[in-house]
Amino acid sequence: MKIYVFIIMMIVSLLSVSCGEEKLYESLYSLDNAPGIVTNVKIENGPGNAKISYDLPNDKDIAYVKGVYTVNGVEKTIISSVSKNHLLVEGLPTAKEYSVSLVVYSNSNIGGESVETIINPSKPYYKMVGESVHIQSDFGGALIRWQNEMRNELLLIISAEDTTGLIDVVDYHQTTQSEGEYLLTGYEPEETTFSVQVRDEWSNLSDSTVVVTTPLYEQQLDGHLWTQVDQVNDYSGDVGGFEKLYDDKTISSGDMWLLEYRNSSFVPPYFSFTMDLGVSAVISRFHFFDRWGGDWGFNGGETEFFEVYGSNELSPNWDDWTDLTPKYVPQVVKPSGLPIGQNTNEDKEAAYAGFIFRCDASLGAFRYIRVRFIDNFGHKPYSFVLTELDFYGQIIED
Repeated sequence: MKIYVFIIMMIVSLLSVSCGEEKLYESLYSLDNAPGIVTNVKIENGPGNAKISYDLPNDKDIAYVKGVYTVNGVEKTIISSVSKNHLLVEGLPTAKEYSVSLVVYSNSNIGGESVETIINPSKPYYKMVGESVHIQSDFGGALIRWQNEMRNELLLIISAEDTTGLIDVVDYHQTTQSEGEYLLTGYEPEETTFSVQVRDEWSNLSDSTVVVTTPLYEQQLDGHLWTQVDQVNDYSGDVGGFEKLYDDKTISSGDMWLLEYRNSSFVPPYFSFTMDLGVSAVISRFHFFDRWGGDWGFNGGETEFFEVYGSNELSPNWDDWTDLTPKYVPQVVKPSGLPIGQNTNEDKEAAYAGFIFRCDASLGAFRYIRVRFIDNFGHKPYSFVLTELDFYGQIIED
């Protein structure tokens, strides 16, 4: 009997403890009570965005704050946890007032009363970049420039008139560069309409920049006419492959000319080579491809800085050669700017497309080209890589 009574008392005691714990839980996390409201709301308006700061209610049972607003008739929401005292509304397409409803939610997903606030963002950044777009006639097409000082990730949608007179999208160009430049080529010297729009990550589209212009005539020079005619102070290395420059193979890491000194006892002050174009031509641009394959992109011996010169007489003296890009030193730019070994999709796309360098066509026509390498991404002075080097311009008949 005593044992039976003891067991009954233990059960009652456990039930009492269990009920006490349940009441304690209910007192901390109510299933019925709605949380309070945010107070002391402050607004920081920005280009196409607004930061909304606030004080949270002094409640233990709060989980997050939800902001609700409407863009072009579509309701959108943004959520901020209680670990922060603000939320950021982004991707707004127009500079105008927007009403944002702020609601505090409990851990039981019960919302409190809403607090209405007004934000008034300035002109969205994609529109500012779109207004900076400039299109002008160039050799073989149109030169497109823009300003993107904040280096936001944007997409240029490039359209052009086709042979039937219709204007359609011909290319997309992703960019984060502060001062962008893109050369659209492949067009005959006929009056053509070109158009550019800028799109941001929220799919907002700028107005179109439209220009009607006539591209200048140019043609790609035939690499099969080229011959290597190195001068006495050229150092083109002990690994051959000059013909790789014009074999139209630009992606495989094996289709390259590796200018390298494998004898470490002698490394020249720089690498250089000289070539005979086989014709005299005004050089409008050249298209440079670094090695790309595996982990080689923007790595090791991949060329970063180099120079290109022209002349009508062969000479070992660099003073007798004319710099084809006198206003700048050609640089292979890695769009992301990340360290060696870290490549984004934008980096890969840039490497696949190659790098176009515009020349000063007013310098005249040249028969001989000389290339001097300055530095590579790995800062290794004994090795430089070329996968393809194409020249474009106007051939001058003798």
